[in-house]
Amino acid sequence: MKTIVIAHNYSEDSISGMSYQLSHHLAQIGYRVLFISHKPYFETPQITSFGKGELHVISWPTLERPTRVRDAIWFAKMFLKFKPKWVIGHFVGSNITISIAKILSLGKSNTLAYYHTVSTAIIEDATYSKNKSLQRKKFRKKWFYKLFCDTIICPSHLAKEDLGKVFSIQKSVVIPNAIADRYRTTEVVDFSKITIGYLGRLDSTKGLMEFLKAFECYVSDNSETKINIKIAGGGTLQSEVHELANTTNRITYLGKIPYAKVDSFISECTYMVIPSKFDNLPTVGLESLMLGVPLLISRNTGLTGFLSQKDSYIFDITNFIDVFYFVENNKELTKMKLHARICYEKNFTMNSYFEKIKKLLE
Repeated sequence: MKTIVIAHNYSEDSISGMSYQLSHHLAQIGYRVLFISHKPYFETPQITSFGKGELHVISWPTLERPTRVRDAIWFAKMFLKFKPKWVIGHFVGSNITISIAKILSLGKSNTLAYYHTVSTAIIEDATYSKNKSLQRKKFRKKWFYKLFCDTIICPSHLAKEDLGKVFSIQKSVVIPNAIADRYRTTEVVDFSKITIGYLGRLDSTKGLMEFLKAFECYVSDNSETKINIKIAGGGTLQSEVHELANTTNRITYLGKIPYAKVDSFISECTYMVIPSKFDNLPTVGLESLMLGVPLLISRNTGLTGFLSQKDSYIFDITNFIDVFYFVENNKELTKMKLHARICYEKNFTMNSYFEKIKKLLE
């Protein structure tokens, strides 16, 4: 029985759900899957037989991030026990699993690392060149990719370009992330109001404050506007967003919400906005398309490579005002909602994701 290691979070929430579903799918078709979960944490191994294959879910030795020597020694023991032919690593879980697998297999294990976070935004920061720790991290990551990774999986073409630009790495393939289909038929759209939703981190690179300031300018010139903005999330700008929301009844800030409430939050919005200054493949964008909610999205995101004006309004971050004029006068909302679902079904379903990953395992 061929064995594959997946290092991610064993959870159906958010983007972790694609690894959760993939592990079940591979076990069902005959693989032995060793899933190493950072979160949630499993005190004891969970073993499930699927007839043809098996799924073993275990966790790192401690609740801490797996970055220490003891974690490497622990995984070395797991590698010698299971002898995996493939290793798929996500985030911090990729460093130890992939490097140890390459070393102990004498290069025979096939290793696939995910490039979830683009680096250009960090590097373009004015303080980056003075930050020696970040320079060292970049140096280590570059040699990790060169020496230990057979393939780098990029969720978008923007990520692929970023990988080449920052690390001079070309051994990459674009496979968009997937979201489980939780679509339910929604009620008739209420055209008497327009709710723009924002869900995600409240950090400067996300462009939210600039978007809200543009909204204030728009409202000052269009006092009878039907637009309201609803925000959920947390981050470094949380206090600023909360303070701004307290000054107007047109902006509602809900704070952080549990993942179980994400679908209802998105479904209650007319549009979802992603005003990022630089971003890869924002998960909230996939969730919105899945739920048939059109996107208002910055051209500076990798997700726009999969979109069209039929399902989304794509804008430059220098023209936030135009976004509000568009939604106020858009007569094609019903069609946009239909095309949002079509875009999801074409690009971001689990079955499509499974087939692309299996091609890498052939």
